[in-house]
Amino acid sequence: MLKSLFYRQFYILAGLGITFFLLAANVTSSVTAASAEYESYCQVSMQGVDSAALFDRFGALLGSYPSTHSMTELPGSGTGSSQADTVFTMPFGSGANRLIIQQNQPSAISLRVTYYEHTPDRGDTPRYMVVFADIALNSGGSAMVDIYCTSEMGKMKMILDQNGDTISDETRYPNGILTEKQIQDKIAPVTVIKTVANPFGLFLTDVVEIQLEPRDTGSGILKTEYSLDAGATWKVYRQPFQVVPQKTPLIFARSVDLAGNTESPVAYQNLAPSNRIPTLIWILLGADGLFMLMAFLSFTYLKAVLKEQKAAR
Repeated sequence: MLKSLFYRQFYILAGLGITFFLLAANVTSSVTAASAEYESYCQVSMQGVDSAALFDRFGALLGSYPSTHSMTELPGSGTGSSQADTVFTMPFGSGANRLIIQQNQPSAISLRVTYYEHTPDRGDTPRYMVVFADIALNSGGSAMVDIYCTSEMGKMKMILDQNGDTISDETRYPNGILTEKQIQDKIAPVTVIKTVANPFGLFLTDVVEIQLEPRDTGSGILKTEYSLDAGATWKVYRQPFQVVPQKTPLIFARSVDLAGNTESPVAYQNLAPSNRIPTLIWILLGADGLFMLMAFLSFTYLKAVLKEQKAAR
């Protein structure tokens, strides 16, 4: 009950805050200041998000999205397109700033919090990045994250309310925490498609098991997807699956790493059957081979017995 009231309080604050911000002519806050004002700071970027509001630990509104997007000047800022939108910045040492995301339609959202250090020789350098990626959120759902721009930024977690009843349904932890080297990863992963034929069908090529092996030497694999309809739709790969080559002659696969690099061109495998040999033939060959082996063993045994009897005489 207390947990429900706790979340209800902050969701109400979020609704009031967003409404107030949209009605106000301007909202100024150090959170949305340019990065040049800070020696060290955190950059918060989101993708697939409809609206969001950021509050301090006292519940005061610091800014909202998409309204504050044009006020943000950061390295690699987005343009409001399908790319990640840079929304908020905050100086290092800021803790317990609460981000509340609200969705109008179902989608997968992503959130990245990057810690930057400014040095005269290298400029703004990303040191660490906390990644929440591909989080499914329903229409009318909300997500809440306490943003820590401190040494404890790796402890962040996302609490999901999928149906808008202000009761938490799920807690998600970061998909990964990237180092400076991993953040700078620009090489997309590669997916290897392996096939294993099933010899127990009517034909050897009737059923084929598909195994996908993603490989990445940089930031690590976020997800692997496959398509059975030439790329029209994609499914997340979780375990090996079976297909019938006559019905699904082509398999497409792609992987995405934690740095956001997507495999391109995608991997593909042609499963078109070549030599259709009935399983019955293999059974007959197997039976014939077994008969010949038994005959050979029997002959060898009989020969040994006759030799032993001859020696006994």
